[in-house]
Formats: sequence, C-alpha cells, structure tokens
Amino acid sequence: MSRWNNAMVLVLLIYLESCRSIELSVEKVECDLKEVYPLEVLSCEHRSQQPDKSEKEVQSTVAVGVQCAFKEYNSTVSVIKECNKNGWHDTDIYNAAHRDRTSPSISCPYVEPKLADQIQTNRIMNWKEPLAHDNKDGTITPQRGGPGPGVLFNEGSTYVKYYARDRAGNHNTCIVKVTVKVVRCPAVSPIRNGYYVCHPSDDLVQGTSCYFGCYRGHKLSGHQTIECIGTIDKSHGHWNNPQPICEKLQCPVLPPAIKSMHMTCTDRNYYRSTCRFSCDPGYDITPGQTRVMLCTENGSWRGAVPTCKDSEPPKFTKCLGYQVGYTERGSDDGHIPTFQSPEVTDNIAKNIQPVLTSKTNPNSRMRRGVYMISYDAVDTAGNKASGCKIKLVIKTNSAIFGLTLSHEIYDVAISILMERFGNVQSVVNKHFSDLINLQSASNQTTNLRRLYDDLERHLRSLEALQQDVTQDVFISMITSKLPKEVIIQLEIQKGNNERWTVGMLRQFFNTYITAREAAESQSKETHTGSSSEEKQHSKYQSNGNNFQPRKHLSAEALMTIKPFGKNSGSGNSMVCRYCDGHHRSDECRKLSTIVDRKQKIKGSCYTCLKPGHVSRDCRFETAC
Repeated sequence: MSRWNNAMVLVLLIYLESCRSIELSVEKVECDLKEVYPLEVLSCEHRSQQPDKSEKEVQSTVAVGVQCAFKEYNSTVSVIKECNKNGWHDTDIYNAAHRDRTSPSISCPYVEPKLADQIQTNRIMNWKEPLAHDNKDGTITPQRGGPGPGVLFNEGSTYVKYYARDRAGNHNTCIVKVTVKVVRCPAVSPIRNGYYVCHPSDDLVQGTSCYFGCYRGHKLSGHQTIECIGTIDKSHGHWNNPQPICEKLQCPVLPPAIKSMHMTCTDRNYYRSTCRFSCDPGYDITPGQTRVMLCTENGSWRGAVPTCKDSEPPKFTKCLGYQVGYTERGSDDGHIPTFQSPEVTDNIAKNIQPVLTSKTNPNSRMRRGVYMISYDAVDTAGNKASGCKIKLVIKTNSAIFGLTLSHEIYDVAISILMERFGNVQSVVNKHFSDLINLQSASNQTTNLRRLYDDLERHLRSLEALQQDVTQDVFISMITSKLPKEVIIQLEIQKGNNERWTVGMLRQFFNTYITAREAAESQSKETHTGSSSEEKQHSKYQSNGNNFQPRKHLSAEALMTIKPFGKNSGSGNSMVCRYCDGHHRSDECRKLSTIVDRKQKIKGSCYTCLKPGHVSRDCRFETAC
C-alpha cells in the first residue's frame, strides 16, 4: 500500500462520512473500532476525564461520548473521532508525530527540623522553593499547596505540596515536610514551706523560667531561678539547675541546762521550736522569768533562759506541841527542865536554826499557868516553814516535888501518890466511863485521828492498870464510834475469813488513818487547792485571827458552853453558844471571827467562867 498524503486522507474521511449518512438513522450506545478501518487506533478516552497516559490497552468497542485518536499506517497525520448516537464523528486533525507525553521533573528540598522559639510553641521556617524542568517547556514554576517559607509554623509536622504542569498537560508533584519541635521540661515538684512561679505559663517549654521563694522563718537553699533548656536531638528538656529547697531558720544553740533545771525542745533550735523549762522537786522558776522560749522567724529566741530557785520551805521534823513543867515547892514559879526545842530540816541548807517568835522563853522561869510559844524557820531563799506552836503548862506538884529520881525513891513516890489520889478502881472506872462517852467521829481524817488517840490513851492506861482490853465488848465499843464508811474499809482490809480482835482492830484503824493522812499530804503537795481540812483550818485563820480547833476546852469554850438535854453535866454533851450546834464553841465554823463572836457573847461573865453565864447574874466574888 502506497503512502497517502494528507489530501488523500481527508478525501477518504469525507467519503466515509458521506457513506455513513445514507445508513438508516438508528441510535447507538457504543461504536465499533473496526468501522474506521484502515485507520489504526492510538488511544481512547472519555471527553470529561483527564488523559491517562498509562492506559495502553483499547477495547474493540467504545461507549458514546468516548474520543479516540486514529492514524493511518506509516503516516504522522492523526484524526480525533468521537462516538455519538449516530456513530463516529470527526473532531480534530493534528500531526501525531509532535505530541509531548513527558512529565516535568521536580524535586523538593529537605527541611531540617528546628526547635520552637524560646518560650514559644512555633517558629518561622525557611527553605528554597523548588523549580520544575520540562523537556519541551523548560523551567516551570510549580504551584504551592500550603504555607510557604518565612511564616510561623506550629508545633509538629506540616506538609507543603508543590504541583508542576507543562503545556501538554503532563504534571508532577513533590512534598516538603516542615517540622517544629517543642522541648518541655519535667514538672516542678511542690516546695515545702515555700512557693514558686513559672513565666510565662505553666506549659514548661524551653526558655520557661521558674522563680522560688520561702515563707517566713525559712531560707532558700539553692538557686532562686531555674530555666528549661533542651536540644533538638532529645525529646525532653532539663532544668539548668537543681530545684532549691526551703530550710528552717536556726536560732542560736541554747546552753545546756544547769543543775536542778531541765529543758525540753520540740524541734531543737529550728524555727517555731518551743523550749520548756522545769526544775527539780523543791525548786521552781524564779518569779518574773519565763518558762517557755520560742524560736522566732528572724532567727532569735523570744524570752531568756530562766533560773531555778529553791521553792521548798524548811520543815519542822520535831515539834512537841505539849510540854509540862512543875512549880517549885511552896512557890508559884517553875520551869521545864526537859524542854525539847524543835528541829528543822531543809532540802538545801543543812544548819537552819528555829527562831523563837513569842515573848515567852521556854528555858526561863514561869508562873503557874499555860503559855503558847511559836517558832519560825527561814532558809537562804526566803522560804518560810509553817510555824511550830508549843503549849507550855506549869503545874503545881507539891506531893512528890523534890524527890530524887532513883529506883529506891520510885516506890516512895508511888506510895505518896496512892495515898493522895485514892484507889485504882476509881481510875479504871473513870477510863471506862470516858470510853463509853467518847463522841463518835465523822468521816474526816482529823476527827478520826482524834478518836484513835483518845481510844489509845484510855486502852493503854487500862493495860497499864492490868485490865484485860482484849474482850469483845471493846470491839463493839470502838466500832460504835466509827462512821459507816470507815467500818466498810476496815472490813475490806480484814477479809471474810478472819474474826475481829481488839488488837487487829486497833492496828487496822491506825493503818487506815495513816494511809489517809499520807494521801492528803501528797494531794496537798501536788495541788494548789486546799483540802477539806485545810479549808476548815483556813476559816479559823481568816481576818488575821489565830483560831484553831483545840482538843481540850479553852476558857472561851468553857464560858460559852450551853447545857444540852439531861446529860448537860457530861463533858461530851454540849451546845455551841454561837450557833447552837452540837460542837464545842471554839470549833464553831459559822462565827469564826473575833468580832462576830464578841458580838454574840456580849455581856458574858469573864470572872467565874460558869457555862452559859452572864456577868450581871454572877455572884462569885473571887476573881479567876
């Protein structure tokens, strides 16, 4: 087949189209490629789609709307035909030998990852934008999809796409990866006794600075400021300095406690430590000095170290409260040859001597009568002992006065006394009568002690007179004088398996009273308040008047006694002149001051001391 020229091809196409037009008008849905023989099909594509250069295979039929390129064998002239409802239709003719099917070449640069700016999470990134090169069109400037160089990029990776297309419609792309890294430091730990502030925010990115401070009473140990730094090759940053701490301020170290003083601190010499001072028994903090010191916020102590001062007064270890002397024969004067002076002890001073505070000298001659003397004792610290009071009694003793003290004279003295003072049975009867008439004791230690002493005095006197005091009748006699509470305690001590004896009862009674006295004495030392007996005693000391309960009747009591019932002659049956109570008048609690008592007994007789007697009715002519 000879080569056709362009004119011949054109003529041929016109011919074929004219032949097609005479065919029956039938709508088609597809076209057959064999109908354009002898043209060779090059490629087919739908007119609404972009050309795809990778499509190589062509089907034998194509659908309506598909365009196909044809050319004659051994010719460079091509024709474009489109399949429609009437068949193939020519659309274009061009020289197939000059069509460009090569895409432009493009290469994107590598952008090195960068750290974000200081205290930021972004930064400006720069790179050289790529250019495309085409074999036909030369250098092509591609289009960019995304932000370009010179703008802020946020934390993370951003992908920028470049698109290049030549005039023939061939295209190519490349992508630039832009990465901004943000380095963060570990969280700051809470600082004890202090605080911190980070700038500009709590997002601890590179360049963040944290400032530290301490509360009052503390100081910062370490750097006040730390900064977050990092490198591109590490995912986490680090602080340029260790995190500081707040330490307590220290006050000067206190000297060790001196003798007799103790010091206890809650936190040694650190801020807010409290040091308390105490003294050994018998000592106390000097008045006006502090017992507590506090370490303050400026590193100094509040208060001064105190001193311990002797606070325990001396004690009278020996104070015989009743001593007797006798007048000389034929005289009203006498003395006490065996007077025993009181003795004093102190917790510090060794040689403290008692000081006589009354005018009466116990070592001097005194007239017949009763004298009250008192002693005081003061230690070197000024502590004063409770006064020692001694009653001195000068009695007339003309019956045996002057006899020499010897074994031979003893029988003589006894004989003289027996002749003068009668038989033994009268004395025994008197003791029994006094035992029966003893007043029952209340549940007060002083009253119980008084009852015990009275019982012992009578029982021992009876024993000395060779009387059997172990009989059961004495048990009933003793227990009838005791309060119910004391009997219960004595029964507890005895137990259920033993039987009372007089000796056992006397022993248990004495042990019980001694224990109560010891307990009340201990309570007095450990408590500032007074016990019930001390309160009773304080009433007699009110208003500076020295009234004390007396075991024996005083002149005041004798004068103010009122008869009580049928037993008005008994020494144990009496009514108080002041308040009509059933007790001795000198032990009255309702009227305890001298002024009140004098007002109550105004007009009473001070001559004969007759009980319940006033001066206007007195007919006694001899003064007392």
